[in-house]
Amino acid sequence: QGMNSPPQLFQILYGLSSNRMNGDRFMEGLSIAEELANYADTMTDKVGYAIAHRWYGSYLLWLPDYETAKMHLERAILAYDELNFNRWIDEYGQDPKARSLNYVGHMEAYLGFPDRATETMHQSISYAQSLDSPFELNFLHACTGIIHFYLNNVEQTQQHAEAQYQIASDKNLSWSAAHSLVFSGWAENKKNEPGSLKKIELGLQQMESFGSTSFDSIGHWWLAYVDAAIKSHHYEAANKKIEYILSTISSLGCNAVLPEVLRLKGLCCVGLNSSLELAETVFLQSMAEAKKHKNKIFELRTALSFAKILGENGERIKAHTILLPVYESFSEGFGTGLLQESQTLLNQLN
Repeated sequence: QGMNSPPQLFQILYGLSSNRMNGDRFMEGLSIAEELANYADTMTDKVGYAIAHRWYGSYLLWLPDYETAKMHLERAILAYDELNFNRWIDEYGQDPKARSLNYVGHMEAYLGFPDRATETMHQSISYAQSLDSPFELNFLHACTGIIHFYLNNVEQTQQHAEAQYQIASDKNLSWSAAHSLVFSGWAENKKNEPGSLKKIELGLQQMESFGSTSFDSIGHWWLAYVDAAIKSHHYEAANKKIEYILSTISSLGCNAVLPEVLRLKGLCCVGLNSSLELAETVFLQSMAEAKKHKNKIFELRTALSFAKILGENGERIKAHTILLPVYESFSEGFGTGLLQESQTLLNQLN
């Protein structure tokens, strides 16, 4: 209000939205991000338009509203391609096209197209390499590794974490180096390498030394830790963290990772010798949330975990009935760890 210069208003809206997202006011920040995108639609400034729609689209990932997010990210890419502007990183510290492409890849994965997602994320990394921006490339390796983590692609997760660590070490990006330790540690944990959980915990400690917000507490890195802690039978520590994450999700209103957190809670119920009925309730809640979000990756992750538990408890037919329809809803991604594990379990249940 009272601003005569549109660029100033643009900067204020962007700054406020970012501040709210990284604080305890996620929904307020989302509303401001939407206002920013609507404001950009009224301006002739395509640079601002690209930034605004990239920001709003990436914000919607956490709500989540994948289809609307994809629409805004594609608008950002289209505006970017219409411009002959080569100073994005110098003036704005980021490249909207590289990031938008990567986030579109995230959504393609969540919506059930892992192969398409992998190709889109590869395009984002290749484009970032052409920009000669180590910071942007570092960020995209981190983002791409997260999707491979959810796809149970152990080697690819480790490769991107190692690439991220190399750049972070060369450029003194300490937080990012610590982040990479979490995901390389997760990959090592999946391969039963000694000291892997300690490596994850070290990475988390180093990340927290830079300070953290409520939004940080629901980061993908914490889910990697909980997943590894459960695999290592550290159920009480994992469950304590899960309860904190669930409380934070409820207070912030960003539900994107809720299905995965509930999957992990179901595994903790089993590990802590709670009733199978309680675990089943949590698993079914996780699958319902994933279906509501249209997140087929999280739905399959939960179906796989639930079916394993059922099979181990002699309920093979029920396990097969739970897993098969979710697995068969995929038309691609059969080379990913997640779908291969699902196929193997289905064969065993038969």
